[in-house]
Amino acid sequence: RTVTGVQTCALPIFEPQFIPAGLPIDWSDLADRIADQSGLTVVHGFRGRDKAGGGAGHPITAAADYLLFRDVSEERVLLHLGATASVVWLPANAARIAAVQGFDAGPCNHLLDSLISHGTRGREPSDPGGKRAVQGCCREELLARWREHPFFERKPPRTITPELFGASFVAAAFDAARGFDIGLPDLLCTATHLIAHGIGESIRRWLPATTGPRRIVLSGASLAKLDMDAGYPQAPAIIPRLAQPSRHSIPKPEHQDRGSVPSVAETCTLDRKSTRLN
Repeated sequence: RTVTGVQTCALPIFEPQFIPAGLPIDWSDLADRIADQSGLTVVHGFRGRDKAGGGAGHPITAAADYLLFRDVSEERVLLHLGATASVVWLPANAARIAAVQGFDAGPCNHLLDSLISHGTRGREPSDPGGKRAVQGCCREELLARWREHPFFERKPPRTITPELFGASFVAAAFDAARGFDIGLPDLLCTATHLIAHGIGESIRRWLPATTGPRRIVLSGASLAKLDMDAGYPQAPAIIPRLAQPSRHSIPKPEHQDRGSVPSVAETCTLDRKSTRLN
């Protein structure tokens, strides 16, 4: 794609948000090797550069999002459903990248995978298609407790660190589930409602009120579980909660893959040689 006279393309380099201890990957070396083999510039180091500047290190795609998704007449909300749910807001006709806002909205896949792995003693690392979650129902007494998590009151910019919704949160969730007599399907379903709560409240509380057209674009691994043309059956909580009346005009979200940029191609933008953001 040509952006402001420069021809660019996108290539995913999947740097995990939660890196396992001792994982022997030098991401700078990987980017240099890609640049050497492709003859293109690999722009990388977003996470470290953001932290060095006092940021949280996530989300890290705002620069690429600004170049690829900004629109003259329409503001856009990029909602990424990955390990966490993150939001990037692009105002209409944004003249400078400083106008972009990005932050974590709440937990997402990492929490769901941790719950089912714990609940099955490691036999099932994930819930493909949300098959177990859709068999359950939302338990409001547990959801109310989870919604009191301090993270949801933090003002952006904010990010989810591994410990916020990690092993301690999961262990406490199962302790509470036993007290409320809640089974695994109900636990997973309630967790999807927590994800929806984080997203909906983030849009309503922390983004400026819209004064014109707004488009919500979805991306992320969680979309593999959704049927976008059949009423989002694997995401029973997210869409209804986003559509609740508020001061925002919230349209039906659309899948990023139906636009001009594949959802797996956001992580790294390329040009002509290797450049680290120092």
